[in-house]
Amino acid sequence: MEQHQVHILKNYRVVRHPIKGAIYEGDCSGLAYWFYVNVDCTTGINDEGVLIHVNGDFHETFGFDIYGNKNPDHLTVIYEYAGHQSPRHHMSIDSRDGQSFFSQSLGQGGIKKKRTKKKKKKKKKKK
Repeated sequence: MEQHQVHILKNYRVVRHPIKGAIYEGDCSGLAYWFYVNVDCTTGINDEGVLIHVNGDFHETFGFDIYGNKNPDHLTVIYEYAGHQSPRHHMSIDSRDGQSFFSQSLGQGGIKKKRTKKKKKKKKKKK
């Protein structure tokens, strides 16, 4: 069996948005690579390629996966391409190689339920 590597030569642009004063200054080529490998975007991509919006820096979401492991730190990323904008992706670095990204599925961990106050019943006055 032979093993070979494939390199994707595509363009990408990055916009870094500061969140709470934090901004990601690292390399974004892994984010672009993940997009071109995992998202069906063969039509409508021009020479400028994909626009990657990176919101803030690495941060954690409190919660655990189905195996009881703590969610790893992640970047919040939005991909913009061919007139479309993706939902937010929570991108973490794969601990096996330390450089490739994967998309977490965080589920409902960050959504807070609204609390409703119980209404007090007024007592009737006795005559």
